[in-house]
Amino acid sequence: MEKSRIAHDQGFTLVELTVVMVIGVIIFSGTIFLYKGYIEKAIRQTCNANCVQFEGMYHSHLLMENKEHTAYEFKDYLQKCGGSICPTNGEIKYANGMVRCNLHFKDKTNGTDDGGDNGSVPYL
Repeated sequence: MEKSRIAHDQGFTLVELTVVMVIGVIIFSGTIFLYKGYIEKAIRQTCNANCVQFEGMYHSHLLMENKEHTAYEFKDYLQKCGGSICPTNGEIKYANGMVRCNLHFKDKTNGTDDGGDNGSVPYL
């Protein structure tokens, strides 16, 4: 009878397995939120970088073709270049000499930030 008792003492109990699984779920859910934040930040930075690059290309186009900016000229040039500037298909606009996405750019004059680095040291 003692041999069968020894054979049953070698496994994990249900409580031990449950505790390990709960700890794993907590760690996993925390990393998902961090990962999602990194993805959103990367998409915003990509969109803003694409807008700045497209802005330079558009200004060069206006100079090379000796044209003035109009809404029609901007939309035509945007369409010719493919129009895939924003990774999440935000609307691209030209205002005050700048190309910006309506989803990823916030106007600093309204007290909001565009999410870029302002050069300051972060603190808690």
